[in-house]
Amino acid sequence: MIMKINNMNKGFMDQVLNGKSIDALYHLGICSDDPLLNLMKDLRAVVMAGSPDRVKRMAENWSQGSKISKFPKDERFSAYYTNGVLFCSHGMGMPSMSIALQELMKLVYYVKKGSVEEMEKVMWFRIGTSGGFVEPGTVVLTTQALCADLKPYKLFVLGKEKEFDPSYPESFLEQIIKANDGKGVTIIKGKTVGANSFYIEQNRIDGGIALCTETEKLSWLKEIEKQGIRNIEMETPVMAAFLNHWGFPKFAAICCVLVNRTKGDQVKATKEELESYSLNAEKVLLNTLS
Repeated sequence: MIMKINNMNKGFMDQVLNGKSIDALYHLGICSDDPLLNLMKDLRAVVMAGSPDRVKRMAENWSQGSKISKFPKDERFSAYYTNGVLFCSHGMGMPSMSIALQELMKLVYYVKKGSVEEMEKVMWFRIGTSGGFVEPGTVVLTTQALCADLKPYKLFVLGKEKEFDPSYPESFLEQIIKANDGKGVTIIKGKTVGANSFYIEQNRIDGGIALCTETEKLSWLKEIEKQGIRNIEMETPVMAAFLNHWGFPKFAAICCVLVNRTKGDQVKATKEELESYSLNAEKVLLNTLS
């Protein structure tokens, strides 16, 4: 895959690289001239997860004694760089994820000095949890991320609808599966629904507002399962949309299923089981990075 240079905001970013202006990556709490960027020249992967605590734990586990550099601001997102990998929280939902992702994409551009060849080497991961149609503990690799209407992610630009590519790179997914062969984690591939609401768009009936019945919910779940959907979460469509827009060739959403939605909405696993389930996704990541 050749990165799509014309889809990058080069006019703005190249002025930053040329020293004509400084880009304040406001939500990450860092500027393009921060000395921390010089420490990130060996960046080879960006790992995103919803929880600040989770990215901190992953960074500590990955560091293996190497220095961990924490971004100075964590009001919106928490970010840590260590041993060639940038770990950053993205909050919950696509609006939050979209902010973190855009600033991280610019950061990679600056760190790699705009080199397409170097940017193509960078791997991107979302590590998360989800509801699904399989047993808890199963890790789903997203092949295509669709919104709750089963259509690609879209935004409005100057009042006109812009639709984005929902696909995840098949060759990279196969690389992840190969790296985890025989490692004890059940991995499947499948389409993912990314909802804009934890309760309503996921058609849950355990929220303060429930706009469907149990029967209607199960009918919907059965229908989307027939169409290849294997899990439901809240961020994968925007990840595919933005990274495909630039043409990054290596990115994946690695989400562990916490609850089989056909058997209920609420997560009833014990604390120990939940920790084990969540760690499955991290194991898949570490096996891939190692």
